[in-house]
Amino acid sequence: MTQASIDGLDALSKRFSSEFPLVKSDKEATDNYIAKYRTDAENYIKLMPENDQTIYNNYLKKYGLA
Repeated sequence: MTQASIDGLDALSKRFSSEFPLVKSDKEATDNYIAKYRTDAENYIKLMPENDQTIYNNYLKKYGLA
């Protein structure tokens, strides 16, 4: 996997870690945040090089996350 893809996925993870605690006490805010985050993450993954997408999807399958 390219370093750029790794860095982007890491940035998404860090973003979630810092932003989610701000909304977790409110169900509607949580639902809205998760929907927006999911869209952003899916869009980022679609922009990764095809080989990186394959590696990422294989990782998800390997660990039962897909």
